[in-house]
Amino acid sequence: ARIVAFKDPLLAKKRTDLAFKSKSGGIWRDRRSQSWVSPYSREVWEYLVALGKEAIALGFAEVQYDYVRFPSDGKLAQLVYPEGKPNSKKIGEFLHYATIAIQSQDPLAIVSADTFGLAGTAIDDLGIGQKIEELDGTCDYLSPMAYPSHYAPQTYGLANPNANPYLTIKRSMEDHQKRVAKSHLRPWLQAFTLGSPPYGPTQLASQLKALQELGILEFLLWNPSSRY
Repeated sequence: ARIVAFKDPLLAKKRTDLAFKSKSGGIWRDRRSQSWVSPYSREVWEYLVALGKEAIALGFAEVQYDYVRFPSDGKLAQLVYPEGKPNSKKIGEFLHYATIAIQSQDPLAIVSADTFGLAGTAIDDLGIGQKIEELDGTCDYLSPMAYPSHYAPQTYGLANPNANPYLTIKRSMEDHQKRVAKSHLRPWLQAFTLGSPPYGPTQLASQLKALQELGILEFLLWNPSSRY
C-alpha cells in the first residue's frame, strides 16, 4: 500500500496550520502548485501512521511511504523550514516511529520507504532530508528510485546514464550497499521511457543483471502508465 507522505495537498488544504509556509506569506507551493505538510509535525506523523494501520487492517501486507522527504523543486528559497533547512534526522525519526507503531498493531506488517536513487552516492542529503545513513534501519526496506533517466549527465562518469542502464544501476547500488547495513535494499527499476533510448526488455534485463551480480534479489518496477 503506497502512501504519499509529506506531499499532501489534501491535508494541507484541510489543515493549513500543518502546511509549509512561504516567506512571502500564505502556503508554500512547489512548481506544480502542490502544497506540502511539515515532517516536523507530530500530528502529521499520527495521520500517516493511522493511514498505514488502516491499510494493514484492510489486508495489505506492507505499507510503503513515498515522498518521505522535503520538497525538491519550486521556489525553495521562499520555503520556511522550522530549523532553517531540511533535516534528515526528522525523516528518519518519522519512519522509525511509523514502523514501531504499525508493527505494534501487526508484528508481521512490513514498512518501507522510497528514496532518491542518488541518495546512496551523495555525501549530503540532496537538500531533501534523505541522508541515507539517517534512514538505514528506520524501516524494513529502503527502495531507491534508481531510474537511469533521472541521473544527470556524467554521473558515475557516464555521458548519458539513461543509455547505460547496467552501469548506472550497478554503480548506484554498489554505493548503497556500502552505506546501508540494517534495512533491506529493494530498488525501483525503470520500466518506462524518458528520453533516449526507448526502454524495453533489453534495458530491463540490463538492470536486472546488475542487481543479480550484486546479490540483490528483490526489486520493484515502475511504469507511470502501468504498461509492463
